[in-house]
Amino acid sequence: MISNEAQAAIPAVLKPPPENQRTKQFNFGFGPSSRIGGSYAYNNCGTPGNPRSCGWGGGYGGAFKMHQEFMFHLTGKWHGPALGILTQQEFAGGYFGFNIAPRFTYDIQVVKGLALLVSPHVSLGYHLSHWNYYYWNNYYGYGGANYHAVDLQFGVAVKLMLAQRWLVWVQTPSFDLHMGPGSYYCGPGVPGCGAYVAARFDFLVGGGVAF
Repeated sequence: MISNEAQAAIPAVLKPPPENQRTKQFNFGFGPSSRIGGSYAYNNCGTPGNPRSCGWGGGYGGAFKMHQEFMFHLTGKWHGPALGILTQQEFAGGYFGFNIAPRFTYDIQVVKGLALLVSPHVSLGYHLSHWNYYYWNNYYGYGGANYHAVDLQFGVAVKLMLAQRWLVWVQTPSFDLHMGPGSYYCGPGVPGCGAYVAARFDFLVGGGVAF
């Protein structure tokens, strides 16, 4: 809580809208996405006497990520709990990743009279890894062009609303987990390939509009 005098001193461009306005948001952003852990390989898969590494999975160590999100607040206010849908694209060499998922966000107003939000979020949806022909066939020689997995994301964003409409934000820490069958990398009928997990850390910045 801050005093009435301090609230009056907040510039008009940083003041929040009326409670029941600007209840929806469209946000877009970009930034680096780096692999920080997970199961890189299953060295025991393959036939006896012919072991092979499989389950590298989850894209490159580093990628460029783009982010789009639409959300609406459940209480009819400009802040509070919200549901939305996100889409993301990842780019790195011969790798392209795509995520789509419903997301739950809780926009917490930090200071009364100031349009500053701290926004923890969680989502669970679908991930696609796509490799171009050279990488998945000529270079690696396993699987196929497309790999399908579950995508789990969680983290925190900080948002600032300007002029009761425009948004600027930074999202960090933010974690992105791809979880799927390692058998993709061994081929059909090859034993020893369990599920893999690829853990990524994202640092995203962006803007948006509230309406």
